[in-house]
Amino acid sequence: MPSRRSYLAGAGSMIAAAAGCTSGGDETPDGDVTPTDDGKTSTNDGETPTPPPDGVELADIGARKAVTYESTLGSGGVLAAEGRQYVVASVVTGVETTAAAFALAASGESYDPGLPDTAGGLNRSVAGRSGQPLGSGGFDPGETAVLAFVVPSPLSAPAAEIRYDGDAGPWPLGGSARRTLAAPEPRYELASFEAPETVDQGRSLSASVTVRNVSDTDGRFLAALYWPTELADDDESHLLERSVAAGETATFERSIDTRYTTSEDGPVSLRLRGHVAAERTVRVTGAETPS
Repeated sequence: MPSRRSYLAGAGSMIAAAAGCTSGGDETPDGDVTPTDDGKTSTNDGETPTPPPDGVELADIGARKAVTYESTLGSGGVLAAEGRQYVVASVVTGVETTAAAFALAASGESYDPGLPDTAGGLNRSVAGRSGQPLGSGGFDPGETAVLAFVVPSPLSAPAAEIRYDGDAGPWPLGGSARRTLAAPEPRYELASFEAPETVDQGRSLSASVTVRNVSDTDGRFLAALYWPTELADDDESHLLERSVAAGETATFERSIDTRYTTSEDGPVSLRLRGHVAAERTVRVTGAETPS
């Protein structure tokens, strides 16, 4: 997960805009080359279509069992919940519109766009699709926006499509996205989560996470390590992401910058959230206010 702290150190208080998207909607990490339904391939370097002046267009429609997100505040995280999955898309509009004007129709049900409150409302990127946040209240003409739906998993949806209240669409989901929706979801167990009991502020903290895929389904493991900082509402997040075959284990090692942790000595919670969840308490000593 991109570090807001390292960006602030080099560029003041500017917020970097996340870019990139993956076509096809399968379970490959963002940025991988993904086969489309017509046998061609596309990457996150593809051009976004230009909508008509009085209409809207969708691009990069895909499905994921779990997604990463980036917040307008800087850090982001992972959304991964048992029995839930996500349909995401980029919206390009020539008119003023809102997320509420869209709906996902699948298997006789209609789903409104939106993400859980744990992701915050102002996400500038979801599953690599970036632009105006889903919770911003409106999509401005000429700008790209983020659209996301939470649906049950698995979901057999041979004729799923995204609909719009105006004179545009609908946009059918491709075969790759429909196969992802219908596929069983992988399940993971935490084998170990190791971190030191104490750390001097300014020293790197080394954390290790080992997980096991306990399902019969190969999958892409996603989780994030969250380390609190002294900046309000902006825990530092570190992405853990890897394909893990059924029955296999994977170990992740991360080094965490503790310079901006706190201005006082005391215990800090290192949180693990995503396909697995856990916490470890680390005592920070020798704290000083960063210059």
